[in-house]
Amino acid sequence: MNRTRSKVLLPGADSKRAWAAGLLILAVLAVVWFSWTGTASAQPPYPIIYEGSATIGGKPAPDGTKITARVGRAESPRPVEVVDGKYNTLLVDPSLEYEFVEDVVGLTITFYADGVRAVETHVFVEGTFLERQLDLNFPELPQTGDQIWGNLWLVLGAAGLAAVAGGALLLVLRPRKRGPGLTV
Repeated sequence: MNRTRSKVLLPGADSKRAWAAGLLILAVLAVVWFSWTGTASAQPPYPIIYEGSATIGGKPAPDGTKITARVGRAESPRPVEVVDGKYNTLLVDPSLEYEFVEDVVGLTITFYADGVRAVETHVFVEGTFLERQLDLNFPELPQTGDQIWGNLWLVLGAAGLAAVAGGALLLVLRPRKRGPGLTV
C-alpha cells in the first residue's frame, strides 16, 4: 500500500503536510488563546450614569446646586445642576484616567454638591453603559462668598443704623447747660 501512495504523492510530502498542519493548529490555538484572554484584560471601564433626588440638610437641594462624582483619581467630566430637587445624567467615566476595567472595579464612587461630600457612596462595578438611580443626601453646605458678603453688608448696615440712632438719642437726651451765653 505504501507504493501506491508514493506514486500519487511526491516523496516526503506526508511529513511536510503533517508539519504544516501542526503549525496551522498551533497558530489557530494561539489566536484563540490571546483573543480570549486578551479581551478580558484589555477592556476599558465603561461609564455609569446616575440620576435621582438631591437633598441638603433634609430639604430639596436648591436649583443650580452643582453635583459631581469621583472614583479613584477620575472625576466627572462636567458637573450637573440640580433642578426641582433632582439631578440627571451624572456621568462617572473612569476611562479618562484608567485604561483597564480591573483597575477600577471595587473602587468607591463618592458624590459631591458644591464640594461637600454626600452621605451615600457606591461601588464601581463592571458592566456596559449602566444607569443607576441614587438619591443623594448632603449635610448643610458652607456659605459661599456671595452669602458671606451679603450677610456682612447686612451686619454693617445694622451697626451703622444703630450708631446713627444712638447718636441721635444722645443728642436728644443730653443735659442742657444754662447760663450766660450758653444756649442749646
